[in-house]
Parts: sequence; structure tokens; C-alpha cells
Amino acid sequence: MGEFLIIQVSKDIKYADKQPIIPWKIPYESTSSRNDMLINLAIATVFSAWIAIQRSVEYKPLQFMSFVFMYRIFEKLKSFEAPSSPTLT
Repeated sequence: MGEFLIIQVSKDIKYADKQPIIPWKIPYESTSSRNDMLINLAIATVFSAWIAIQRSVEYKPLQFMSFVFMYRIFEKLKSFEAPSSPTLT
């Protein structure tokens, strides 16, 4: 009765709770480069100047600025996609 059963478990199962949920996600340590931050600052400055110069522009500068930022995000995320294989017909 004093003997214990020792079971060997693979490392994948043993450390499963430490595995990333989404294996292709961007690591948390990644930050924008200085150049990217300056580009984002320039974009925000241009649209802020548009708002300051024309006092009643409603939502258009904010809408265009959000489209530009979303475009930049999608362009950055393209680099993480797997290359598409050519389809033969």
C-alpha cells in the first residue's frame, strides 16, 4: 500500500495551460517602431489641423482618420499571414 503509481506525461500535456490560445497572435512584447509612431502622429496631426482650421466639419475628419488607421493596421497584419499558394486550373 505504500507504493505510488508514477505516470509519465508528455510535456505538451503537462504544460498545456501555458500554451497560447491563438498560436498565430502577435506577442505582447511587440511594440510599434519609432517610425510607425511618427507616421501615426503625423496622420493624427493632419486631421486635427483640418478640424482646427474648419470649425464645423462634423464627423468627416474623424471618419477619414479612422479609415487611415484601420488601413495601416490591416497592412501590418498582412505580414503575419501565411503566403497563399497559387491555384492551378
